[in-house]
This record gives sequence, structure tokens and C-alpha cells, in this order.
Amino acid sequence: MDQTIEITSWLQNLSRHKVQRDKGWVLSQEVAQRLMDRLAGIKIHPERILNITACSHILEPSLKQSFPQSQTTTLDLLSLPLPSLSFGCESKSVDLIISNLAFYWVDDLLALFQEIQRVLKPGGLLLFTTLGPDTLLPLRQAWQAVDDMPHVHHFWDLHDIGDALLYTSFADPVMDVERLTIEYGQLADLWQDLKSQGETNCLIARRKTLTGLRRWRAMLEQLDMLKAGQYQIPFEINYGQAWGVDFAKTKPNNDNAEVLVDVASIKKYKQ
Repeated sequence: MDQTIEITSWLQNLSRHKVQRDKGWVLSQEVAQRLMDRLAGIKIHPERILNITACSHILEPSLKQSFPQSQTTTLDLLSLPLPSLSFGCESKSVDLIISNLAFYWVDDLLALFQEIQRVLKPGGLLLFTTLGPDTLLPLRQAWQAVDDMPHVHHFWDLHDIGDALLYTSFADPVMDVERLTIEYGQLADLWQDLKSQGETNCLIARRKTLTGLRRWRAMLEQLDMLKAGQYQIPFEINYGQAWGVDFAKTKPNNDNAEVLVDVASIKKYKQ
């Protein structure tokens, strides 16, 4: 199933709810605080900070309070020339790149991390959170029981993110995960939270016609079967940390060096 996001729909959704993304959703506020708590435990004195967001400025006050002497720039994903993901920053110019709950909107992790690696100074820090695949799991399961169309976005697995950091040559990448649960007394509150954040279905493979009352009710019945008292909706929070590399000083790994083999020698030992 195609999990690619339709960029135009995504931009429209985020733009429509830009003012609301910092208000009303306890999840983004809670995760932002946890991210700042982790940053407080790292000895770093950045001159330039890049805050990568998806229509959210929730980290700005905390960053300015923690690093009043730093030059902090907020880069909204809406402003990027998608899908190229060019930040428009000088190479090796940023000491700290931080992002809260934004990377899951990006289809191409390698392109994202390559651009971050380009901009980040050697020894600079990348620190971020993003949503993992257990996010909204009951909602995904309820829809899967009703039809075979995608209704919930794909979220990057922890190991996929770690592999992408290694592939793009970040130093000492560390990934870990937390699972948070939000209890909703009624589903209308969940829909309002998701809608207020622009978190609606933007997948290219989504159903382009109306869902229909029968299918919608069938999904709600599946959710009712999954709930225990209130609707308990899980959110998997992946935390990532890695450091920029000075490629000019990086020595090649001899274990991974290219080895040339004469074709004749292969034929010689062929059984």
C-alpha cells in the first residue's frame, strides 16, 4: 500500500490549522517539555540554533530562555521547497538542530538527514522527537477491520530512523522510545484534537470519495470493541540524538574498504 503523502493536501491541512497547532493538544506540549529536559542534560553552548517545525512554535520560548545569547531560527516545513528539503542555510553553520514532532511528515528520511548533516557543524547536536508506528494503533486496527484503504499515516520505526542516521554518517546516534496514552471520554474529542493539528489523511492512496455512513459506523463499532472504559489512544514517541561529523578528518574504515577481485580467480575456484 502506498504510504506516500500528497504534498498539496498536507500543506493545505497544516496551513489551515497553523494558529491552532500550539494550542489545545496536550501531547505536543508534553513531548516538547520532555525534549527540553533531555537537552538540559547535555553540555552544549550553541551560537546558532535551528528549530525545525511543522507549523508549530512551541519550542521557541523554551529555547530562548535556555539559550538567551544564541541566535535561534525557526524553520517551518511549510517554507521548504518540497520535496527537495533544502534549508537555505550555509553549510556547517548551525550548532544545534532541534525538532519536536515534525519529522514524521517527511517521506524521505535520507534526504532530510543529509540536509541536516550538511548544515550542522562538526560536533554539533541533532536532537528530535517524532511519532512511531504504535501511534493511533486502535484507530488503525479499527479501520483495517472495515476496509483495505489506508486511513492512518505511516510512522517511521525506531530502527529505520537509526539506520538512516548511520547511513548519513552521523556520529554516536542514539534512539529510544516512550509510549504515552491519552484517554478520551468521547471520540469527538479525539477527532477535534487531530483536526486542530492538521492531522488528517493526506496519503496519496487514500479513498478519494466520501467514506459513507455505513463504513464510518462500522469503524466506530470496532473502536468500541477495543476500548476499556474511556478511549485509550496510544502515541509512540521516538527520541533521536546524534552529532555532526567533520568529513575532512574522518578516516576511511578499512573493514568496509572496496576489494577488487580478478574474475579469472573466481572461475579458477568454481566447483
